[in-house]
Amino acid sequence: MSLSSMTAFSRLDYRAGWGVLHWELRSVNHRYLDVSFKTGEALRYLEHMVRERIKQQLGRGKVDVLLQHQFTQQVAHNIVIDHNLVGALLNAQAQVNHQFAVSGSFDAVQLLRWPGVVQEISHDVEQLETEILQSLDKALSQLLAMRHTEGEAIKRVLLERIEQIEAIVASVQTYLPSIQAAQRDKLKQRMDEAGVQYDAERLEQELVLWAQKIDVFEELDRLLIHCTSVREILTQGGVVGRRLDFVVQELHREANTLGSKSVDSKTTQAAVDLKVLIEQLREQVQNIE
Repeated sequence: MSLSSMTAFSRLDYRAGWGVLHWELRSVNHRYLDVSFKTGEALRYLEHMVRERIKQQLGRGKVDVLLQHQFTQQVAHNIVIDHNLVGALLNAQAQVNHQFAVSGSFDAVQLLRWPGVVQEISHDVEQLETEILQSLDKALSQLLAMRHTEGEAIKRVLLERIEQIEAIVASVQTYLPSIQAAQRDKLKQRMDEAGVQYDAERLEQELVLWAQKIDVFEELDRLLIHCTSVREILTQGGVVGRRLDFVVQELHREANTLGSKSVDSKTTQAAVDLKVLIEQLREQVQNIE
């Protein structure tokens, strides 16, 4: 399964005998799926269907949907009145008049101006809805294609950063034993130069404890394990952004520990380089669905 970015855009014009539809879909990063739908009053009743259609295709992202329409003269000039809504308004008026002992009534113009009473579509409603949703599917397909393209590009960047992290870790693993040995020798030399009398066995015990405190091999191993996890998640694909975000946080934690335990400039620089790469990972992961 491919990887998807949450950032994408699509535009579609759909023409039919009854008029023209213009779709614009924009999606950006978001923790959850958040769909916003804007259209004219005549098609606003389709909002639920549009939202459900998008939920079937997208897992995360803030999606702004714009639907503009222009109907032909024949369709636009024929109106349909929602008789159920008119009846409900008149019943509500009668209840108010009775309960509060007031008089008054809607006139025809007021009723026709009430939102939703007049619909400007006399075309076969079911057929019209079918065509509108089919055109939405086409716009969604364009959006998904762009999200997949962007997702694969992000995947390549992430794998490059993982390779760089693994290379740094391998380098530290190679030279770390010699650095630890040099630190031990340096400490002994300083004590000898200072003329300090010490028990050799006790000193060795202290050096072992000190070496344990600065040992970062576990952190290096965990860094490699997390890198493997990132590779596996990327191979799996799908809606994996949150999982990747968690693993990247773990990578950052291990890099921080590596830096805090460092006793030489070389390892400190390696920790800094790792943090830079991991931050670049984090920024890219924020775009993944």
